[in-house]
Amino acid sequence: MTALLELDGVSVSYGSMKALSDVSLVVPEGCVVALLGPNGAGKTTTLRTISGLVRPERGHIRFRGRSIDRLAPHRVSSLGILHVPEGRGIFRSLTVAENLEMATYALRGAADSRSVVEQALDMFPALRDRLRQAAGTLSGGEQQMLAMARAFAAGPELIMLDEISMGLAPKITEQLFDTIRTAAASGVSMLLIEQYVDAALELADYCYVLEKGRVVGVGQPEDLRDSDALAAAYLGAGVA
Repeated sequence: MTALLELDGVSVSYGSMKALSDVSLVVPEGCVVALLGPNGAGKTTTLRTISGLVRPERGHIRFRGRSIDRLAPHRVSSLGILHVPEGRGIFRSLTVAENLEMATYALRGAADSRSVVEQALDMFPALRDRLRQAAGTLSGGEQQMLAMARAFAAGPELIMLDEISMGLAPKITEQLFDTIRTAAASGVSMLLIEQYVDAALELADYCYVLEKGRVVGVGQPEDLRDSDALAAAYLGAGVA
């Protein structure tokens, strides 16, 4: 398979604390890749580094063969890499419609914008009745739907999802997972962090296990489900 995103020996520090040490991973085109590991393992730092919010000390990040590890976040997103962070990152004072319209700023014309917004709303039909409502007044589940809809409306090649199920009811979580399955089936590549390991293993084509900022396991879900690397990562203590 063609590599869409590649990390090669990426290291990151916050002051004197090493957050990532020689992390290498690949997201193949059209695949879902899960980052697994305990809290503090470096998963969120990995996504933030890819999106340009954190600069690596060493190593390289390539998207379709192009180096992106020195690009500003807005330049990274303009390439089609969309980051849905933990905490959602929506504009709370703007309406649902305005949030979606802002996501389409890089598209060529009004017709393109309307088309992708409609596609995003088809994926999250509950938002259609909330278009004129301020995003900050939505329920937690609806805010997460909006965050994901904004990412899909931007015409992504890769979506990075950080703990989309956090704080949500199981029913809402399952709806979001169903949407990820649908999007993945349509060919959108994804790199996701998910607290529910079984759900992540079910969704993913490939998985990487992080512990203390290092990759300690990699493989297909069926290979990792009962692996020593996965068990050790979650039973051990992460500090990165």
